[in-house]
Amino acid sequence: MDLQLDGLRLHVRKEGNGPCVTLLHALGANHSIWDAQAEALAQRFTVLRPDLRGHGRSDAPEGAYTLDMLAGDIVAMWDALHVERSHVVGISLGGFVAQHLALGWPERVGRLVLADTSSGYPPEAAAQWPARIRTVLEDGLHGLVPATLERWFTAPYRESHAERVCEIGRIIETTPRKGYAGCCHAIAGLATTNRLSQIAAPTRVVVGEQDVGTPLAMARTLAEGIPGADLHVIEQAAHLSNVEQPAVFNRLLLEFLR
Repeated sequence: MDLQLDGLRLHVRKEGNGPCVTLLHALGANHSIWDAQAEALAQRFTVLRPDLRGHGRSDAPEGAYTLDMLAGDIVAMWDALHVERSHVVGISLGGFVAQHLALGWPERVGRLVLADTSSGYPPEAAAQWPARIRTVLEDGLHGLVPATLERWFTAPYRESHAERVCEIGRIIETTPRKGYAGCCHAIAGLATTNRLSQIAAPTRVVVGEQDVGTPLAMARTLAEGIPGADLHVIEQAAHLSNVEQPAVFNRLLLEFLR
């Protein structure tokens, strides 16, 4: 369905029935990376899978976005759908947005799952975003696809699931330039490490053993900074651990949300 939220069209998939779970995707992806999780969760939960601002079938306004802006879109979606409270599961960029939801709207967030994500980047990594933004706006996303897929999936998975990997590559390539660039601006502003102790939601942190984009050290920072959080490492998985190891990811998700 498409929701009109203060002039922004936000596309969202809604499935199942029960307590609400909102699934937030990675930069350059869309709601479909959660297919395996939605199928498992919809038997017990109402599942909301938005295409974040700038992605998929949602609008991609020009200009810089912020993480609070992306989180505000999710709150506006909840309001439009009369959702008072939702569990939130975010991967990568979705995890950044999930942290901002838990910090800015704690009364709206039930349980929190932060997968393959971070609370901040070292200066040398943060400095790369302006160059990436220029490249995307000038040349599009085609050139970013091979390196992105190498970060997102292990070599064995890319070889054994070539069709799924190609499908996700097409999603990256067709992400609107303005939307991708807008979200890069938002990511460059990520700085929640010093605020993690303020997150009150029960939290589970999940990371792929071979994730080089947001590695285990970043996951440990999250788990150690959020009161009561636990940490789970998924073997034989890289950045999109939910896609690469759906059975393990779903087990960790269901046992925590139940």
